Amino acid sequence: MEFWNNILHTAIIGTDKKQIGETEVDSALLDAFKQIDSNTTIDKEDKLMQLIAVSANFRKSGTVALTKEINISVASDETKAYCDTQALQVLKDILNEENYPLLKYWLEHANAADEIITPALVPSLLSISEHQKKLQTAIAKVCGNRGAWLSSFNSSWNFGELDSDESIWHTGTLEQRKTVLKKVRTENPELALEWLQQTWQQEDANQRLAFLEQFRDNISSIDITFLESLSSDKSKKVKEAAFEALLAIPESDIVKLFAKTLKDSITVNKNSLNIALHLTIADESIYKKGLDKLSSNKEVTDELYMFSQLIASVPPSFWENEFQLSKLEAVKLFQNSEHREIFIPAFASSIIRFKQKEQALVFVENSTHFFAGLIPLLEGEKKDKYCQRYFNVHKEQIMYYVGDFTEEWSVDLANLIVAHAANNVYTYNRAYYSSNVHLLPDKIVESLNIIKPESQYYVDSWSNMVAHIEKVIDYKQKIKTSFKK
Repeated sequence: MEFWNNILHTAIIGTDKKQIGETEVDSALLDAFKQIDSNTTIDKEDKLMQLIAVSANFRKSGTVALTKEINISVASDETKAYCDTQALQVLKDILNEENYPLLKYWLEHANAADEIITPALVPSLLSISEHQKKLQTAIAKVCGNRGAWLSSFNSSWNFGELDSDESIWHTGTLEQRKTVLKKVRTENPELALEWLQQTWQQEDANQRLAFLEQFRDNISSIDITFLESLSSDKSKKVKEAAFEALLAIPESDIVKLFAKTLKDSITVNKNSLNIALHLTIADESIYKKGLDKLSSNKEVTDELYMFSQLIASVPPSFWENEFQLSKLEAVKLFQNSEHREIFIPAFASSIIRFKQKEQALVFVENSTHFFAGLIPLLEGEKKDKYCQRYFNVHKEQIMYYVGDFTEEWSVDLANLIVAHAANNVYTYNRAYYSSNVHLLPDKIVESLNIIKPESQYYVDSWSNMVAHIEKVIDYKQKIKTSFKK
């Protein structure tokens, strides 16, 4: 409206320089303007303010709202069952406490039961997923069709539309892509490699490094060509990670060179299970491929140091293939050696590097040496017992690995873990127990009042910690009960 612009202009420059005339007023306001202008009891500033008040109301009452047709689709009907009342109440309690490890545990059970949350909780979970990126895929599943529909109105929630592994790989967040790559890598290694090769040039150095890490658990000969091509990668860290990966593939050229060198440098007496050494380096390039020529330990000669590196760099199957030794005989071969204190750790390193689960089991059952890196290669009760056997001597090393268990700790192992944690309440705090709630056996609550910290200084803190552990165990029990059909 032009008359409104005239009013604003007058207000800006002041009534001493300009005043509103009849020709500048909208015809609908002309009578009101005349009444205000003819009032001799007020000055020109008051007249302007009254005119502004009348005009402002006129503008509002005379404005017609813009109309725009908006087509919003209706959310698809849900095909999955809703969680029961108890499960939803536990979820609400967990959300109120912002306990995300417990939320993860709850989501895993809901997804396993193929159940979804009620619509009222969908926005809360989608909002959480913006910051808890590792939970996005699990949250998307429990939000159902309503969540997928709602996420279309918020770009931060669009991950809910990702349903297939391939779509997640191409359009998901970094955390989602890492998760799906690891999953597909386990189920279909060739497909995972194909996906990575297709997008490799578009990934930045940090992403490339992150994706290479997902390959380590299931690495094989199909990866050799790709990994070798990374020797020219712009990132030094990527090149180093690729080289380390090649060192864990028995069929790679570098491992074959190590194996040939070792074979040419030893003689094995199968009957007495003794090993004779006569170091022979036919290819000097071996020193440029990860092996050190000189020992940094004055008590270990350069030659013995080289042998220890070679033993650690060939797969345990080398001893079976080249000398027809059984897995147990391979262990005894090094136990019988006069250099056992050097060679046994080297052999254990090779088991760990090449992830030889069967050899790991034979080793731990027939050796009194402890190597923490063997823990992930053991399974079930064997893993639990191994940790128990050496816990009192190697507490912190074992504590590093127990959080990666896929099954609950036994009550005996849990007692050892919690007793150690009771003396380190600041290191193993509330977050530790929340994060490992899936590993804590329910019966641990029976031991909590018996376990006491050695230092009186920690008594009060431990008392509060006990209350927290009991609480997370209670949540865990309720979650399991809620989804136990």
